[in-house]
Amino acid sequence: MAKLSDKELYSKIIKKVIAKEITQKEASLKLEITDRQVRRLIVKYKNIGEEAFVHKNSNKPSNNKKIPNDISNRIIETYLNDFSDYGFTHFYEEHGYKYGISFSTMINIFITNEIISPYAQHKTVRLYNENMKKAIREKSITIEQEQLFEQRKQEQFEKHIRKSTLHYSFGQEVQMDAAFWIWFGTKESALHLSVDKATKKVLSGWFDYEETTSAYMVVLMNMIINFGIPEKVKTDKRSSFSINNAKSSKSKLNVTQFKRMCEDLKINLVCCSDPLFKPNAERENGTFKRRLKAELRHEGITDIDEANKYLNEIFIPKINKRFSYEINPN
Repeated sequence: MAKLSDKELYSKIIKKVIAKEITQKEASLKLEITDRQVRRLIVKYKNIGEEAFVHKNSNKPSNNKKIPNDISNRIIETYLNDFSDYGFTHFYEEHGYKYGISFSTMINIFITNEIISPYAQHKTVRLYNENMKKAIREKSITIEQEQLFEQRKQEQFEKHIRKSTLHYSFGQEVQMDAAFWIWFGTKESALHLSVDKATKKVLSGWFDYEETTSAYMVVLMNMIINFGIPEKVKTDKRSSFSINNAKSSKSKLNVTQFKRMCEDLKINLVCCSDPLFKPNAERENGTFKRRLKAELRHEGITDIDEANKYLNEIFIPKINKRFSYEINPN
């Protein structure tokens, strides 16, 4: 059976309503319009007949003019070759308007040709990256588009390099924390980590079955051996670091072993119970929970010594290469 056109369908349904074969409510459901629109169509049909179902813009030329290919190509070429570091608004205000097209038309040209602004939102960037990777595999893009893709990747990387951490240098602030989880085997354990604020680099890690002072000392020792002595260490207020009403270092009374070690090394130990006080360490805990447990299971590691070896020799170097910044970028 041939499918009815919109005009034929509307005419058929409205006529049934007028003949009281169906209700206005049933008509609105069939036509997917409101009851009020159904009543309006009934009035129009009674006044002008079948013309009530013809759209008012029918047979009129479209207001949307097709942009000639030469203009589209010229604006794409100009942007890619000379202005790829411009945002779209900036480019249009300086040059795009000269082509006699609207800003929205220019945007549509860019979107159609897989061109994004250096200031595109994260959602747009993710979709763009997926599309471009697919296009590169299929070899369906131009050299200029591929060059822009590489440029945008570098811009996105640079965009995330240390907004708040621009004021910090490597080792100026290190954050420490421990996370309890069933990391390996069937028993819960505590993963102790130290993270540099400036580079987001995990400096050291250590598993213990409890959150212990000795584990934090191992983390501090390994960090110092591999990277040197930090200026400041931020931690929570656990008993490993802080004792209520602690005296000054001069008397050495009511001072924890860890704090005494920091004072001897001239490390400024700062403690606070607010998780936001050490966001980099908290964030790394989440990253490790998503990745490390799965890798330990995949490697068949159930022993704490094997877990510590894998953590420091394989996992931390790999996670630093993937997520951290260079210590001394050029």
